[in-house]
Amino acid sequence: MQKRESALDDDLSLGPRDERPAVDGQRQAAEPPLAEDVRDGLAGRYDLVVSNPPYVSPGEIEALEPEVRDWEPRLATVGEEQTELIARAARDVLVPGGALVLEVADGESGRVSALLRELGYEEVRAGQDLAGRDRVVEGRWPTSSGQ
Repeated sequence: MQKRESALDDDLSLGPRDERPAVDGQRQAAEPPLAEDVRDGLAGRYDLVVSNPPYVSPGEIEALEPEVRDWEPRLATVGEEQTELIARAARDVLVPGGALVLEVADGESGRVSALLRELGYEEVRAGQDLAGRDRVVEGRWPTSSGQ
């Protein structure tokens, strides 16, 4: 496999982080919206796409551990559509036989595995995190030209 630098290194900036007024004595940075097209800024083909997209539903955020709930930016944690957007977009940038690896919410590996199969990925499988939960789903883009 050819070593490639991430196309996101320079393009990950989502714009200026404007300061919002203080809430409970703490300043908060305004989070820009996610780009509609996650391929913006990507050029070329890749052997591997890895993502830990936001996958916590808005209703679950209050039940998370305080270090996540109170300190992690909502943009990085809360989102229900990003996993599918990334899986769809990766098809356009993966080389034949290239792999997509996604971290998923606890209990979602079956749904995400089915999604990857539906989108045309092969060799789809779920892997466990250190706690023994299925939290990683991976698949390969087909090597045949039929996709």
